[in-house]
Amino acid sequence: MNRKHLIIVFCCCLFVYACKKSEVVEETIETFLGFQKPANFPEPVYNLSANPVTKAGFELGRSIFYEARLSRNNTISCGSCHIQSSAFTQHGHDVSHGIDDRLGTRNSPPIMNLAWNKAFMWGGGVYDLDLQPIVP
Repeated sequence: MNRKHLIIVFCCCLFVYACKKSEVVEETIETFLGFQKPANFPEPVYNLSANPVTKAGFELGRSIFYEARLSRNNTISCGSCHIQSSAFTQHGHDVSHGIDDRLGTRNSPPIMNLAWNKAFMWGGGVYDLDLQPIVP
């Protein structure tokens, strides 16, 4: 073999060795669960000091949001209408489907950036973010 072939074989062996799966599990980076106001946003309306974001609170909220057992007949959760992949609203339906597949009068509003809202629900009848989840 000439020198060129040896270099090619060496590089191939090096690439194959580099593809070897490591048995060592790298340390995972902790996901940030706090609140950070974007630089170009105004100050939030919601008082975060009264209800700070914690890992336990985040996990509890996520669990409750997707828990269908909290509905009257154990079939629908908040996440059934506020779909995460659709910006926490519901696309493809003119109005939301509720318990017993009854149709509502409106579609579910998106639920994002709520810390900057002063009123909630389509009609604005709820004025406190902490009370909004018990209204629907």
